[in-house]
Amino acid sequence: NSWQKRLPNAPLKKLISNWISRENKRQSALKLVDSAATLKIKYEDLCSKPNETLNNIYQFVGVPALRSNDFAYKSNHQHHIIGNQMRLDDSEGIRLDEKWRETWTSDREKEFNRKGGAKLNRQIGYFD
Repeated sequence: NSWQKRLPNAPLKKLISNWISRENKRQSALKLVDSAATLKIKYEDLCSKPNETLNNIYQFVGVPALRSNDFAYKSNHQHHIIGNQMRLDDSEGIRLDEKWRETWTSDREKEFNRKGGAKLNRQIGYFD
């Protein structure tokens, strides 16, 4: 859906194929790494449980947790990734963005599933 917003004239089939190809490459690369050296973080978990998720990351990489993972101080500090659109808005905190659900149609769903997207989603921990 993100790529469809950026490339509105691109064929949906091509966008889905590209996503599946990238995800398969990522999965193949992960197989080369000891599973103990990886940490799976879901976007939804980061948004719904930011403190817990960030503390899991800190513990995984072996650094002390911040006293506060409250991002309410965003406007007073530079702690962003160049290119991330979040740095340009005036909202505070981490929030779940599911605007894609508004534009996701049953036709898109059918094509995604036909190309193998649902199967791949289940493999990476998402379910129908």
